[in-house]
Amino acid sequence: MTFIRSVVKFNRDRRVSDVIRPGNQRGNFGSVATVRRAGIELRNNLKSASYGYVNGLRQNVLQLQAVCVDILSAPDMQNPFSTEDVWETME
Repeated sequence: MTFIRSVVKFNRDRRVSDVIRPGNQRGNFGSVATVRRAGIELRNNLKSASYGYVNGLRQNVLQLQAVCVDILSAPDMQNPFSTEDVWETME
């Protein structure tokens, strides 16, 4: 919403400056910097919530899960609890 508002405001200000000062070479009343800043913020927000980050998090969790299963299936972990498999050790 912020990005859309910034673009709309920039275009409105540009139209107003064209009406007030037609053929102006000095620029318009709108600031492209606010549009750029809103675009960068939108990009960063989308990037942090994109599929790439979620997929990377999923892979990291699966790797940690595999390491935990390997640790719990070791005989050193199962012998003190007298368990036969990982799930009993976990319980």
